[in-house]
Amino acid sequence: YNQKENHLAFLIKKPWMFSSNLEFMLGIGPEWVHSTDYGITNNSWSGEVALDFMYWPFKKHQFGFYAEPDYVYGFNKDHEQSLEMSAGLLINIP
Repeated sequence: YNQKENHLAFLIKKPWMFSSNLEFMLGIGPEWVHSTDYGITNNSWSGEVALDFMYWPFKKHQFGFYAEPDYVYGFNKDHEQSLEMSAGLLINIP
């Protein structure tokens, strides 16, 4: 299988503080997808919605954890859709 994809997204995010340890951000915006499949190159636009959940276990916010599920909807003729999930460690650099 010889497919390559590059994604470039520009999301505008709005943060909310639920408590001193829990943050949430909602992001929405466009995404450009450049793909190559068996020598055929395609460029298309998509829309993306992302939910960011951040948990800071200590008051000084030295490190924390995040989870970010997002949904992408393609505006091309196939109207491709995807659900993606990323998670990891947050490190505060003062």
